[in-house]
Formats: sequence, C-alpha cells, structure tokens
Amino acid sequence: KQKIIFFFSKPFPFLDDAKSKVFLVVFSGIFSTFFILIYNPFNLDQIRYDSALGHYLPIWSAGIFGAIIISITQFLLRPRFNLSRFNLRQFTLWSIFEFMCLCISFYLLFGESKEPFITEVFLIIKYTISLAIIPYLLAYLLIAVFKLKTQVEQKVNSPKPSSNQQIFTHENGTILFGIKAKQILYLKSENNYTSIYYDQDGKVEKKLIRTNLK
Repeated sequence: KQKIIFFFSKPFPFLDDAKSKVFLVVFSGIFSTFFILIYNPFNLDQIRYDSALGHYLPIWSAGIFGAIIISITQFLLRPRFNLSRFNLRQFTLWSIFEFMCLCISFYLLFGESKEPFITEVFLIIKYTISLAIIPYLLAYLLIAVFKLKTQVEQKVNSPKPSSNQQIFTHENGTILFGIKAKQILYLKSENNYTSIYYDQDGKVEKKLIRTNLK
C-alpha cells in the first residue's frame, strides 16, 4: 500500500508548461479529425443525432470540439483548481475528469434522444474513449520523449561544477542549479519542488527547482 501511495505521489511534469498543453490540444484535435474523416469508425456518419445544433454539424467536427474542451480544461479549469503541476494521482484523476467532460459535451451535441438514455450514454462513452484515447496518450508520449531527450542533452552539455559550489540535481542526475554554499539563506519545501532562497549581491533571490527537499 505504501509503495502504491509513493508511486502515485511522484511528479508528472509533462504538462507543466503552456507549450506542452498547446501541443496536446492541437495534436489531439488534428489527429481525431483526420481519423474520423479517413476511417469513419463505427459508421459515425450514419448517426442521426437530433440536437438542434447537431443537425448542422458534420461528425468530423467532434475532433475540433474535443480539442476545444481539452483547451478549456487545461488552460481555464486547471488554474481554478490550483493544479499548475501534477503528480501521478492528480494526473490520473484529471484525465478521467477530461474524458467525462468530453462525453457530456458529445452527448449534448450528437446524442439521440430516441434511444434509451442508458444505451445512448454507453455508446457515447464507447465512441469517446475509442476516438480520444489514442491521440490523447500518443500526445503525452511524444511530449515525454521530447522532454526526456531535452533532459539528456542538458545533462550531457551541462558544465562541470566547481568544488566550492553547492549543486542541486534532479533524481535522474541532471544538474538543476549550482551556487556557493555561503550564499544560501534557506530552503523551503514546495511538495515535489524546492525553493532555494539565496543572497545575490545583497538581494534575496529565489530559485524553484524540480526536486523534493529530501
């Protein structure tokens, strides 16, 4: 049990920056749209949805609307919930929340009220997961590969620290920050991050690094 708790408390840094969020939104939207246009999975173009808006929407627009929903959750709702950074538990719960938002949106746009409610909800969930899970996970994989590649390059190209410096490293060994020990004022834990307060020419400066205080 403790191992599971420890595992899900690990940081999930792949969506910390705006560039990664934009990539997730754009990649998922384009991939889903072209996937529907080219393969027409589940004969989606034969669905006769009866919402007022649905009559005027081509089924491939689901990819665009999905991208809009994800952009709302990532750029508007995450700050509201103070989730600028994820650990694995938060990421898992947030991913489930995003899929629920997609399912609700698609039901309102493309649902058929003539079908039994439970049957229609089940179909919407099946279609949403089937169409969204591949681009969603593939986008995360590409982001992770790019970030890990960048970390490796930084580790290889990082300068060797001098003997009179205090070095702070990531758990993978990458040098994050180096400073003379006498300049350090104090360290403050920020969950999976650490704030370093230090003296710089008589002024108190702060550096936030992605490693825990331990």
